[in-house]
Amino acid sequence: MQDASHIPTDPDACRSLIVEQARALLEIQKSKENLPKENSELKLQIDKLMKHLYGPKSERNVEGPNQLHLNFGDDEQAQDAQADAVAEAERIVQEFIVRREITKPKKTRNEQLPEHLPRYEVIAPIADADKLCGTHGERTIIGYDITETLEFERPKLRVRVTKYPKLACVNHSECGIEQPERTMGLVEGNRFDLSVAAEIITGKYGFHLSFYRQQDWFAGSGWCPTRSTLLNILVASEFVLRPLADYYRRLLMTTDVIGCDETRVTLITPAVVPNIADDASVRNRRRHEVLSEAIAKERPGLNARMWA
Repeated sequence: MQDASHIPTDPDACRSLIVEQARALLEIQKSKENLPKENSELKLQIDKLMKHLYGPKSERNVEGPNQLHLNFGDDEQAQDAQADAVAEAERIVQEFIVRREITKPKKTRNEQLPEHLPRYEVIAPIADADKLCGTHGERTIIGYDITETLEFERPKLRVRVTKYPKLACVNHSECGIEQPERTMGLVEGNRFDLSVAAEIITGKYGFHLSFYRQQDWFAGSGWCPTRSTLLNILVASEFVLRPLADYYRRLLMTTDVIGCDETRVTLITPAVVPNIADDASVRNRRRHEVLSEAIAKERPGLNARMWA
């Protein structure tokens, strides 16, 4: 510090000294205000270094020539690029919202029942108190308010009784008896119509209903079939539809590309594999090779694929 002997006596020199000391005080005050911030930053750096040296192994970091660092956008260039990306994203989102509001207006909800459904009319009953007016007597109908109510009727089952006439010559038994040819059915006795088979096939492969669920479905209509009955009808239907499936298969094989669904299944390794014939196809030889290898390695199962 300057002692009293260095204080100038000239007013201008005193004014300059006061201005210089004021500037020095302002700089000291400014640096004092920055001390807590610098202290906090130093503490953060120390904590970071301690974690790198002694923290969890996943976060530990030691400087070295082979140590690479990830850039998390701490530099100014990365921050500017991030700001530009945020602005571009907001512009795209806003443009999409505007375009969606323009191109996809909200559709009005249609509560009308389908026109192709059959309809029948029912006139609501009128109470006796509403038919008569206390002043003018009997009232006259001047119109109707109409409401439409959707009804569900469970499928109906019915039994078709077919009578085959027996024709004979009167008083001439030697001519024998003639009858119309019996219609061929799915099962013996033609007990089940094709419509029943179509419902079973649709339920199993269209709506994924197992046989025990189809039992309840048919029972609600008055018929309680066993599972074996449903299965027999399904097997008989497969026999009838096999020529059509073969035709589609031949037609499909004429194309260059075949699309299919692939399902992964677990194939249980058999205990033994039959010997393969000398004229076996490449496919069967490959099957025999894979199964034989699995048996040799005592593998319980294989990853197989099922195509439909």
